[in-house]
Amino acid sequence: VHWRDFFEWDEVKTAEAARAGLLILPIERCFSPLAEDIIARIRELNPDARILGYLGMLHVKELYPDTAYLERYLPWELEFYHATEDYWAWTTTGDTFSVWPGSIFLDPIDGDGQPDRTLITRIVDMLEKYVNERPGAIDGVMHDYFMYQPYVSPYNDNVDGLVDFDDNGIPIGEDADERAVFLRWQKDYAAAIRSRLGQGFIQIANGEV
Repeated sequence: VHWRDFFEWDEVKTAEAARAGLLILPIERCFSPLAEDIIARIRELNPDARILGYLGMLHVKELYPDTAYLERYLPWELEFYHATEDYWAWTTTGDTFSVWPGSIFLDPIDGDGQPDRTLITRIVDMLEKYVNERPGAIDGVMHDYFMYQPYVSPYNDNVDGLVDFDDNGIPIGEDADERAVFLRWQKDYAAAIRSRLGQGFIQIANGEV
């Protein structure tokens, strides 16, 4: 697992990575034009290597200020931000909900208290488009992470208020029905990816579930 930029890998570093049977790399980097030669070289050195894009579950990065750079070199990151900005989650005090520094959590429950299918479709549409437009970039994704309720990192101390996705006045930690819908969204999301991209598209679910 390599969490950071790999655009500057030289031949030695690339060859070391190619020895792995499974590599997990940031999905926005995998879909970058700056990664094409490195990924092609990994596959040349080890045709059996499988590359997974690290895909955060229900969270989006805060937008990098240089959007021109993102548009050119990290288009997934910019497009994912705009595709999901109508689904930001808010706490009971109106604060933007975040589980990790520099990220924004997404609300997976619709106004009827059900898994939000529109959000699923929007993300899966985008994933399918990138996989088809950039063949060989990834062989699958690692979801980080599947959970029964949102986990807030101890490094994140700037969230005010509680989480109540279904807006029934009961925080998710005390609402078993809400937790069930929250978990069902994640399972339906993974099933939608499999339905759209096929059994051969690898999915690994990190987390509690």
